[in-house]
Amino acid sequence: MIIIDEFQNLIEEDKNILSVFQSIVDLILKNSKVKLILIGSSVSMITSHVLSYKSPLYGRRTGSMEVKPVSFFDLKKFFPQFSIEQLIEIYGFADGIPFYLVKIDKDFWSWLEEELNKKDSFLKDEVDFIMKYEFEDVSTYKLILEAIAFGKTKVNEIKDYIKVERTDISPYLKNLAEVKMIKRIVPITESEKSRFGRYYLSDNFLKFWFRYIYPNLSLIEEGVFDVNTIKQDYNTYLGEYSKKFVSSF
Repeated sequence: MIIIDEFQNLIEEDKNILSVFQSIVDLILKNSKVKLILIGSSVSMITSHVLSYKSPLYGRRTGSMEVKPVSFFDLKKFFPQFSIEQLIEIYGFADGIPFYLVKIDKDFWSWLEEELNKKDSFLKDEVDFIMKYEFEDVSTYKLILEAIAFGKTKVNEIKDYIKVERTDISPYLKNLAEVKMIKRIVPITESEKSRFGRYYLSDNFLKFWFRYIYPNLSLIEEGVFDVNTIKQDYNTYLGEYSKKFVSSF
């Protein structure tokens, strides 16, 4: 079995790598028992370059799987020593995303303070790292995500927040939904195209980052940010995503 993680990095370096892998699959692996597993975190790149009809690898996959976050109840397996209250604090930050869960090696607030004080903290550029594979110009997308993080869920509210009047932000919203960074929810009694649709961030890590990290990035980089700024607002923040938590039960 051959496993290649973050396959989009190879594509980014050399688009011809897909043709190379096509030859490997057709000439070497086809009649062998070796399994090739390609893993990627960029939805758009994996979809367009690996799974699409135009891809050199099209028609060669034997299966595909979307790895989803673990449930709230699974957090106890990561942190058996923590109380329910502590798990809720962690869930508000990391959701059920293992990549972030495994980074927390002590109680949440002690870990967060230590992480924010690191010069090379992953929190400073994590979202930029995610978005660079999905979009060419991330500035408008980041403003939209920040607006939604602060409760601006209607299209007009988002436009007012990012201070654009005539710009059509529908393509931006569509692209964000396609890479599963946001989701659009309409009332059960309305059609999918209803004007009553609302936009929400797809996971708690994005909510946390755009609410607390992005607006305070300068202070964090200067090493003068006080984690109590987050702590004082955190119960309010948790209350805003409580519907997702309740749905876990």
